[in-house]
Amino acid sequence: MSDVVYVAVIIAFFVLCALFIQFCDRMIGADDIAEAGRGTDSAPDSEPAALITALAGANDVVTP
Repeated sequence: MSDVVYVAVIIAFFVLCALFIQFCDRMIGADDIAEAGRGTDSAPDSEPAALITALAGANDVVTP
């Protein structure tokens, strides 16, 4: 019986954590990081290539 109570307490804890996160998101808004990549025209694979190109231009040395 104590195992069932323990599992119920653990499940209730995680449900309360999820509800708290939803409450905080409603109160202060979602993270900007999660929405930063939305609506861009560039492919996700082009971002690392652009970074490497920018760094190579700055240092004049290209190392893969």
